[in-house]
Amino acid sequence: MPISLQHLPQSITTNAELASIVERCSSGRLDGIEDELADLLRTCRDATSARHLLAILKFVSGERNEALEEISRLMNESEHDASLHNTLGHMFLDMEMPPEAEAAYRAALDIVPDDFEPLWSLGNLMQLVGRPQDAEQFYRDATVSHPANGLGHLSLGGLLLTCGRPEDACISLERAAELAPDDVDALNHLGIAQAACRHFIAAESAFRRALAVKPDDPTALHHMGRLMQRSGQTAKAENLLRRAMTMDSGNPRSGGSLADLLTSDGRLDEAETLLTAMAQRFPQDGMCRMQLGLLQLRRGAYAQGWMNFEGRQLTPALGHRLATQRLWNGEILDGKSLLVTSEGSIGDVIQFLRHLESPIRLGREVALAVPDPFVALLQTNRLGVKIVSESSLLESFDYVTRIMSLPLFTGQLAPFWPLSGPYLTADPTLVKDWHHRLGSTSKRRIAIAVSDGGGIRPEFPLDLLRSITELADVEFVCLATGRTAADIAKSDAADRLRMIEDEVPTERFFEHAAAVVDLCDRVVATDGDIAHLAGALGKDAWIMLDPTGGWRWGDTSDRTPLYPSIRLFREARASGWVAAVRAVSEALTA
Repeated sequence: MPISLQHLPQSITTNAELASIVERCSSGRLDGIEDELADLLRTCRDATSARHLLAILKFVSGERNEALEEISRLMNESEHDASLHNTLGHMFLDMEMPPEAEAAYRAALDIVPDDFEPLWSLGNLMQLVGRPQDAEQFYRDATVSHPANGLGHLSLGGLLLTCGRPEDACISLERAAELAPDDVDALNHLGIAQAACRHFIAAESAFRRALAVKPDDPTALHHMGRLMQRSGQTAKAENLLRRAMTMDSGNPRSGGSLADLLTSDGRLDEAETLLTAMAQRFPQDGMCRMQLGLLQLRRGAYAQGWMNFEGRQLTPALGHRLATQRLWNGEILDGKSLLVTSEGSIGDVIQFLRHLESPIRLGREVALAVPDPFVALLQTNRLGVKIVSESSLLESFDYVTRIMSLPLFTGQLAPFWPLSGPYLTADPTLVKDWHHRLGSTSKRRIAIAVSDGGGIRPEFPLDLLRSITELADVEFVCLATGRTAADIAKSDAADRLRMIEDEVPTERFFEHAAAVVDLCDRVVATDGDIAHLAGALGKDAWIMLDPTGGWRWGDTSDRTPLYPSIRLFREARASGWVAAVRAVSEALTA
């Protein structure tokens, strides 16, 4: 239903004479409603509300001009009825007219400044048009004016979750679930936020509460399945994800999670069969094709893999600033200029940077645009690649493409190592600075970088870190960042590690990390940005891989053609890192 029927004005929903019509509208049974409402107009004690509802029904049935005219007449007759302005805003929004919708909602607020409906609607609108800060303010105003309305807290929590602020989201979503204990949407959002905060027991409780209310809710089943997978309960996870697929067959997300599970369980044929079927069923879903492509790349089917990986182009792509350029799909540049945009993490950019070395340098100018914090590091490349800031004026280029499309468009499908060898260099000034900071030592110096796993990947248990750092003849520096660094600082291994993050400005972390890596004898890390940085610097690095592996590292070898200096330590269990950590510890003492 359009928003105008999902949220009818209180003047209508509380009118006893209109109650049966409202109930029928909400259930979608609209046959004969307009005639019945027209008859009711002749006897209804609140003709304005009846006419208001009739205008909404006309709008829903496609008689938009008539509906807008009726709302305008009612607004002239009832100048101080804020609900009419709010309905007008809903209609404009449904007609994809955001500025007009905003003006209507603000007019409603001029009449009743603390009215929940226009505050909440403006929050929705601001979120829709990409103004999250304004959306947050309107949602907060709605919760302050109407603290007992759970919808405001739910909407605020959902926005904060989308903005990557799960801790703040939990506060709002806990309040929403408290106000509406049986609201499945609030419970699911709360569980998702708690899982993002790594409060997995609390997240599981929220999803179980949602399933107690609605046993076959696909969202709760899906996320419970992901939690079970993360904790190593593969059979339970598979059952939950298959149930979620059954209950929401039109949504490919549960199928994608099931394919992840099958992949991590070593059932690659089943995973590929499932993803192929999903890609055929949902041809416009970029995530299905992308996921299939990544699995094919993992299995060495590079031509198919890179083709399907392009499915990500069906998701939001290069952004409006670059809309004037033509997309480059591998054509001979013949003197034209090409801008390559970064995507993924800095580790992805480092890996794919090598594809810019030679095949497409027939253009007049070829440049890679990256976020400001990475410009200085990547400008040290030995490949002759021009690095520019994303914040620069970039419209002068003839073509544009994304960096992870380069293997397909350059024909360099299989993993390779540049002929020039290591292709990044640590800043000599920073190396000198860190040499002074770290001082001289007769011990081996090893950089440690582990991550929190993220998503469904098993989290690296910090209690295992002690078995690596307890070696007496080794000096350890830690290159972890963010929440992982904070957790390491509180772990048993903290007294054996020097935390680098605290000593450098956030925006220059990777420049400093490169200098520290350059001064170390070895890097020990999990799959992540530091692994790629060490590899591109040509530094001896031991990378621990969880059972999900990751598409770029293959499935069996302890070496990778991506980086000759990297040695891989694979964890074979469905969860945990015990075997990989033990292998690293034994290798360090050998």
